[in-house]
Amino acid sequence: ENSITEIMQGKADAALDAIPRSKLPLLQTDDKWKPYLHVHAQARTSYLWMNTGVAPFDNPKVRQAVNWAINRRAMVKLGGGSGIPSSTILPPNVPGYTGYEPYPKQDLAKARQLVKESGVKPGKVVLWSSTAPPSPEMAQYVQEQLKQLGFDVRTRSVDSSSYYDIVGADTTKAQIGFASWGQDFPEASNFIDVLLNGVYINPKKSNNLAWYHRKDGEIAQVNQLLDLEARAKAWGRLDREIVEDGAWAPISHGVQRNLVSKRLGGYVSHPVYDLLFAQATVDGSGTNNAKTHEHEAAESNPDASKDGEGS
Repeated sequence: ENSITEIMQGKADAALDAIPRSKLPLLQTDDKWKPYLHVHAQARTSYLWMNTGVAPFDNPKVRQAVNWAINRRAMVKLGGGSGIPSSTILPPNVPGYTGYEPYPKQDLAKARQLVKESGVKPGKVVLWSSTAPPSPEMAQYVQEQLKQLGFDVRTRSVDSSSYYDIVGADTTKAQIGFASWGQDFPEASNFIDVLLNGVYINPKKSNNLAWYHRKDGEIAQVNQLLDLEARAKAWGRLDREIVEDGAWAPISHGVQRNLVSKRLGGYVSHPVYDLLFAQATVDGSGTNNAKTHEHEAAESNPDASKDGEGS
C-alpha cells in the first residue's frame, strides 16, 4: 500500500511486490497510470501439495479427487488477480510446458466418485496455510470443497517465517497445504527434480512437501539427457504423469505486475531476475512503453489481468 502511494507521489520509483488488491483496479483503469503498470508472466507455480505418505492422501484416487474438487479460477480470484489458472506443474515460459491440462475444470461429481472408488472412509484432515493474505481465505475455500467430499477439515495457519520449517518436517506429518515456487533458473528440473524427487527428501526440512518418490527413476534418466528438445519433451511427460497421479493439485502460474514512477525509463523485465536495474534510468532519458514489455501471455489471455495466484 505504502509503496504504491509513494510512487504516485513521486517519492519512489519501482514496486516489485504484488500489487495490493485495493490498488489494482485503479492502476488498471486510470489512463494516467496504466502506461506505468508493467505486466509479465512469472515462472512460478502455486499449488496444493498432498502428503503421499500419510492417510488419506496415500491413496492416489483421493489425491485425484482433490484435483477435480477445486475451482482454480475461483481460487485465482481469491488470490487477488495475479495469476493464470492451471493444473500443470510447469509454467508456460519454462521449456517442457505442453499446455495439456489434466484437470481442465471443476467436477465435484467426479471427485465424489473417486473418493467412493478409493475405499477410503473420509475422516479428519488438517489443511495447512500461512497467515499471510490471501492464504487464510483460500484455505477456507478449499476447506469447503473437501467437506463436500465428506472430509472433516480443520485449517491451521502459521506465520510465514516458520511455515515451511513446520510442514517440511517429517515429524509434523502434515497432510495437505499450500505452497508456491518460483524458478531459480529457467529449466524444468528446477521444478520437477527439486520439488518431486524423493532422492532429495530431507526429514528435517523437505522441499518435497508431497514426500513423493514414485518417479525417481524417470527423473534420474531425464537429468542425464543432453539434447534440449528431448529433455524438454521428457519433462513435459513427467509433468502430466505426476499431476495425473495427484502429488500436487496445481492452482496457477504467476503473473507479475510492476508499477514504476513516471520518471523511470528503460524498463526491461527479465524472466528470472524481474526488473533489470542496470537498464533503468531515473533522469527522464529512458522510454517507458509498458506495452512493449508486457508478456504476450497476459495480452492473449484476458483472464490474466483478472485472476490471481494463491500461495
